[in-house]
Amino acid sequence: MACGIHTLCRIAGTGRRLARILLLFVICGCLMISACGPTVAARNGLDTELSGPVWPREPSRARIRWVSEIRGPADLGIRDGVLSRFWNWVSGKQPPRIVRPHDVAVDARGRLWVTDPGAHAVHVFDLKGGRYQVLPKRPRDKIQSPIAVTHDTEGTAYVSDSALGLILRFNARGDMLPSWDAGGELVRPTGVAFAPEEHLLWVVDSGAHRLVALDERGAVQRAVGGRGDKPGEFNYPTHLAIDGAGRFYVTDTLNFRVQVLSSSGVPLFTLGRVGDGPGALLRPKGADVDGEGHIYVVDALFENVQIFDDQGRLLLYFGEPGAGAGQFWLPAGLEVTDGNRIYIADGYNKRVQVFEYLGN
Repeated sequence: MACGIHTLCRIAGTGRRLARILLLFVICGCLMISACGPTVAARNGLDTELSGPVWPREPSRARIRWVSEIRGPADLGIRDGVLSRFWNWVSGKQPPRIVRPHDVAVDARGRLWVTDPGAHAVHVFDLKGGRYQVLPKRPRDKIQSPIAVTHDTEGTAYVSDSALGLILRFNARGDMLPSWDAGGELVRPTGVAFAPEEHLLWVVDSGAHRLVALDERGAVQRAVGGRGDKPGEFNYPTHLAIDGAGRFYVTDTLNFRVQVLSSSGVPLFTLGRVGDGPGALLRPKGADVDGEGHIYVVDALFENVQIFDDQGRLLLYFGEPGAGAGQFWLPAGLEVTDGNRIYIADGYNKRVQVFEYLGN
């Protein structure tokens, strides 16, 4: 009997030791899990003064300077926690990277959204908070060919999917909302831009050679254009921007121009022409306007960015073919922020390049 009691005591002691060891593992696990989320390095690549090319070259005064490039979250000092890095090493999973970016947009919270048809995804970089996520979050929420992205005043993101013929929507947290098909009227949606005054989402429908305006229910309210080469007509338009006055900047790609329309859709003037010299456009893509009214146009075949005034006169161009700082390989979308930062989707270089306008 005494032997049995002694055995039970030994078992109980062993159980207590095992419980303490298990508790220690739980505590360590909690500490490691707390390190699993993205962490931010002390330096942020966008806030660091970097030496790089400027345009125009000396002895002229510099107007544009190269700031940095973004290929993945690590370029912004955003890294996974210890446990996530260990798991990625064990599983052979590669760190998230941009594959083939097409468009860029910065929302009101300072987050950079990058459409990536090469990865069938949208990257969201929180430039201030040091966070990163890939959309869609759930495997059942499919994206096939995300082309352009924009945001409304409430923070909803709109992403055109040219292959699905849909406008995908995400709330500010990145959760997918019901998509819009515009009653089946969209043939091949590409460029998107939000008009806050009318609270309309304008969509470039490349397949139908026109612009369509969608209301808050996703229904078509207006349409502008049609196929042709006259003012107000388009030939496979691709990108779209709207300035503070409500004017439209439509990249009329196979007419080799950017058309500027009034807020009511009346043609005002055009930028570009067919040719191979400064001011000509071979394959215009993204366009945007800075706070001083300068119009920026990406040319995918010249592999540069041309800057025009509000009369359509060429002021400056920057960039050249290549893979270095300030060089491009089939660039596409562009956005100029209120802080004069210029984000350009450098498609086949698998990155977003960041520039700064230094002022007039």
